[in-house]
Amino acid sequence: MPPHLLHEPWKLGLIDQQLYECEIVKDYPFPIIDIEETRKKASTAIWGIRKKKKLKSSN
Repeated sequence: MPPHLLHEPWKLGLIDQQLYECEIVKDYPFPIIDIEETRKKASTAIWGIRKKKKLKSSN
């Protein structure tokens, strides 16, 4: 397995899966959540809370 995909093996293409004998879904599951989408939602939520706190503290 190439080092840059060691922590994200689900990104292997079909040819690479054959080369490294790693079939995604059979040998390794897809991620349960979309990490990038979850990060964006969490970031939006945190910034929303920070903005509310700034409004309260300025009064």
